[in-house]
Amino acid sequence: MHLIIAAIMALGGLAWAINQLLNGAADAKGAVRRLKWQHRHGKDLVAAIDDPRIAAVILLGQLMRYEGEIGASDRDRLAEIVEKDLRTPTHEAQEIVAQALYILGQRNDAANELSKLLLPIRDACTPEERADLLRLMNDIAARNGEISPMQQILLDRTRQRMMD
Repeated sequence: MHLIIAAIMALGGLAWAINQLLNGAADAKGAVRRLKWQHRHGKDLVAAIDDPRIAAVILLGQLMRYEGEIGASDRDRLAEIVEKDLRTPTHEAQEIVAQALYILGQRNDAANELSKLLLPIRDACTPEERADLLRLMNDIAARNGEISPMQQILLDRTRQRMMD
């Protein structure tokens, strides 16, 4: 009887060890993926943005964040803007919003990096598209009635730097 119990315990210990090895491999794989991302993009995620839609959503999200936390309805509104106003397929719009909000979450205030954010927009967008983005930004800022001083500063700085 003791031999059977010892064999069961040995099999259980072996199963536990294999499970721990597999979990460790998954953790190592995630660490390698993070290191590759950091190496490829460096520490500055904003400078690595090459899609003007992501930069635009960061600006829109920052305007929302001046009013408080960005909630689920705000995310839905951003995805709707990307889909309709920036003419992007639904699945891609969700991905763009997720990337933009991740980058925005890594920043205290995206307005501090306005020059970097505007580079892909200025490079890829026509003057009409830039004017459309400014209108969208103004609509987002005014959605609750009054535009806050912080929102107005971001709107003014964006308008000034984007139209130069």
